[in-house]
Amino acid sequence: MTKTTKIRPLVSGAILRNIKFDQARYESFIALQDKLHQNLARQRTLVSIGTHDLDTIQGPFTYEALPPKDIKFVPLNQTQEMNGEELMAFYEPVQIVSDHNGETRITPDMSSRTTQAEVSYLNQCCGLNLSAEEIAKILTKMAYTARPSAESADLIDVDIPPTRADVLHQADIMEDVAIAYGFNNLPRSFPSKSGTIAQPLPINKLSDIVRTEAAMAGWSEVLPLILCSHDENFAWLNRKDDGNTAVKLANPKTLEFQVVRTSLLPGLLKTIRENKHHSVPMKIFEVSDVAFKDLSLERKSRNERHFAAAWYGKNSGFEVVHGLLDRVMAMLKSAFITGEEGLEKPGMSDSQYWIEELDGKF
Repeated sequence: MTKTTKIRPLVSGAILRNIKFDQARYESFIALQDKLHQNLARQRTLVSIGTHDLDTIQGPFTYEALPPKDIKFVPLNQTQEMNGEELMAFYEPVQIVSDHNGETRITPDMSSRTTQAEVSYLNQCCGLNLSAEEIAKILTKMAYTARPSAESADLIDVDIPPTRADVLHQADIMEDVAIAYGFNNLPRSFPSKSGTIAQPLPINKLSDIVRTEAAMAGWSEVLPLILCSHDENFAWLNRKDDGNTAVKLANPKTLEFQVVRTSLLPGLLKTIRENKHHSVPMKIFEVSDVAFKDLSLERKSRNERHFAAAWYGKNSGFEVVHGLLDRVMAMLKSAFITGEEGLEKPGMSDSQYWIEELDGKF
């Protein structure tokens, strides 16, 4: 037990009898075991669980700490017996070459990532007054390797293990400091100042302005799903699919979710269809994203923020929709140009707009 104390000091076991597994139950059981490993067991750093068929093994069973070359077993999903050294060589990292950008990488990358965190930031967020050495010691409880930085007394160097892919910046380190210190042990005090320092992205700020103006004009906002069927996005809007526009799902579960919408119209029309029993007129709008294929980008697609509105009533309501457009453009301080002026000025700036009839097509 002296050798195992340095690794995992405690061991427990149980024998479950009269348990019958079919393939589905076995896979479900293994999936549960893996979830326990990934979550509560902290990627097997705290606990490791093993399940064996008692009919295929014989005692006595001992709990020992052995050198890697003396540990022999058949790995999961393998047929050949290996020792610890052979196992590490069998699962050695491989080099991957990405054809689309020519870059290479080694996977799995088992090296630690090094970052820095501000002592003042960690203390301020947690309401503590700890030194860099004390914080570094606390972080060892969360699988970090930390030490005071030689650059500044207000910095600590933190080595993030490969098992902590969730750590992206010092806010995540601050959270782990609070967890390791103990939430119940943190001092309770009313904040002396607001921690809100962010501001909206320009596209979101513009979207909120459009939403506000449309709502103040008496229109109701709707939020349909971003996925729709292929026919809803093309055929039912009298549009043809050139194969280079819409992002299509490789394995859609239903016919209603085949593509990522390239227009907000399908969602508005479906909303009207499902609410025809309501009183008319019905005035709805949406400000949201649509997606397009874009092979020039690494992710091969791009998002665009669109604004659309629909009127449903006993008459065409064109003047009502026209009025909403005029109102939104007036609030955005965009000048209005008639169709004739627009045709005479093909190079007009993007701050101007005009309304053009498209021969009855969408």
